[in-house]
Amino acid sequence: MECSINTVSFNTSNETDGIQIKIEVLNTSALNESEIDFAKESIYQYMDISFNNESLVNEGSNNRSIEFKVHNEVNGGSLLIDTVWLRHKETSEWKAYKPEFVKDDDTYSYFIVRDIPGFSPYAVSADYKYDSATESDDGLPAYLKLKMFKEQMEDSTEDDEVVDVEKPQSEDTVSSQQPDSTDITEDTNKEDTTTADGDNNLAVMGIGLLGLIVILLIIFKRKEK
Repeated sequence: MECSINTVSFNTSNETDGIQIKIEVLNTSALNESEIDFAKESIYQYMDISFNNESLVNEGSNNRSIEFKVHNEVNGGSLLIDTVWLRHKETSEWKAYKPEFVKDDDTYSYFIVRDIPGFSPYAVSADYKYDSATESDDGLPAYLKLKMFKEQMEDSTEDDEVVDVEKPQSEDTVSSQQPDSTDITEDTNKEDTTTADGDNNLAVMGIGLLGLIVILLIIFKRKEK
């Protein structure tokens, strides 16, 4: 499953050329239950957000925010909006941030947390409403399907997202990628030359054939005499 982080933003007056962000989805088994004050089963996704210039992003910036998304339905269960939290690991403790609801596109609900202290490990937690007596099409209870869904999310942790901040191409660069008109003209001339050579060959063959006919006529008349 894709990473739940939708947007990461911050303001800075420093130079940002070459800044790269890496978002790595982590396995919840790496969490020590004795260090968290929330249910491990409620974790929707656990990830680490880092930059190649940590000091600039975490110390030389402000107005840091994270926008993320959560599935509205998981195996028949409906998302409980009020149970969604963004949890940030600060040193050895976890701090919970109540996100602001942004929108709903029928598949995901989008949230944003503003003015976070920095970027490091984060966890999105959420609960879903299930009817424990309800079974899915394959006969599995809904709560078991939810567990399998979370395990599937953790299996996709090998795919990290790395974003390069690149400058748009200049007009000169774009122009240099256009076809070279000189090369095109040269190719056209070559084609014309080839065509002319073909016409000359046909003319020579025609003259030769005519000459052969004349010779045959002369021989025929001599035989008659």
